[in-house]
Amino acid sequence: MASPGRNLFRSLAEHGLSTPEICSLGYFLLIAGQETTTQLISTALFRLAEGSVGFDWKDAASGTTARDLIRHVLATESSVPTWRRVAAQDTVLDGQRVPAGAEILLELTGNHESSGRASAAHEQGPTAYGLAFGSGIHRCLGAKLAELEAAVVVQETAAALHGVRLAEPNPEWLRLLSFQAPRTVSVGI
Repeated sequence: MASPGRNLFRSLAEHGLSTPEICSLGYFLLIAGQETTTQLISTALFRLAEGSVGFDWKDAASGTTARDLIRHVLATESSVPTWRRVAAQDTVLDGQRVPAGAEILLELTGNHESSGRASAAHEQGPTAYGLAFGSGIHRCLGAKLAELEAAVVVQETAAALHGVRLAEPNPEWLRLLSFQAPRTVSVGI
């Protein structure tokens, strides 16, 4: 059992991380652990209320359908649509030479599905939305938790508020290079 006053940040300090390193980790845990997940949930609920995903609130009260909606949003308009990287070595990508050290903007999400249906991400398997959480050493450690959390929120919201409709069909969106989501989702019953 942890002793009083013990926490992640104290443990990191005891293992030699500097204060700036600990602050950086805390910042990214907040961004990755909360902000991107709440943005994912906002987009999913907006698209569900908008009616553009191929099923309604009653359908989304099913765990499978809620998961399919989340995977659809991850595949088409994830809260983290792009990510910056630097080429580690000279390479060729789609016939184009990319020198080591070149800055790269990776598109992690977009309208790449052959079908507009939300179930398409489920039908195409896990790779249909896989880049939304990164890959390899850059894979999001909380990917499964974020997907589960978002699906549960959608499922429970759909079960409790099945008569919801959009009060504002064209909300203002946060559209940054690495983050996107509706700023608000106003609804009525």
